[in-house]
Amino acid sequence: MFVNLEKIFSATTISVVGGLISASVFAQGVGKMEEMAPTGEYVHGGYGAPITKISRIGETDGVFTGIKGAWIVNHQYALGLAAYTLVNNVPVPGYNEPLQYGVAGANLEYIYPLAADFALAASVLLGGGVVDFNDNTGSADGVFVGEPEVNLLYAVTKNFKIGINGSYRAVADSDLAGVSNHKLSGFTYGLGLNFGAF
Repeated sequence: MFVNLEKIFSATTISVVGGLISASVFAQGVGKMEEMAPTGEYVHGGYGAPITKISRIGETDGVFTGIKGAWIVNHQYALGLAAYTLVNNVPVPGYNEPLQYGVAGANLEYIYPLAADFALAASVLLGGGVVDFNDNTGSADGVFVGEPEVNLLYAVTKNFKIGINGSYRAVADSDLAGVSNHKLSGFTYGLGLNFGAF
């Protein structure tokens, strides 16, 4: 019997968001989120973030870890790269070894300030991935991945933000038997720790 990580993560997410909102209220406008740059002026920054995601693959909860980084213009527009890989055992009928799955690509992001310490970021990852099984020589298959995401950011400090995100991973061009595009695609829930000059 598999532990339903999605339900556990959802409950944890609600608790974390509630705690962050409460902390923001009691902080009474510390104001760590940056405002938009004046018209005609450009400011630059960047960030890096380790990320963890949970998503259903077939009948199993998959756990992904990875990293993303980006160059930021005017505190709002970010262009960067992201990559993540499946780290737990996801069995697939017909294969003795668990699924191996990794993704990398360009990440385009727009960040909108909501309040003194909160922002909402909308982004999309466009890239490719590799699906494979260790016990099948030559079974590696390349896939296309598009993943739109919404990220709620809380500024703990000026240079550290916690992001709670939700996305949909759309996979195309999978040709491995028993590993359909539908099985590889799905909603994901994640947590990122963002460090940088925002």
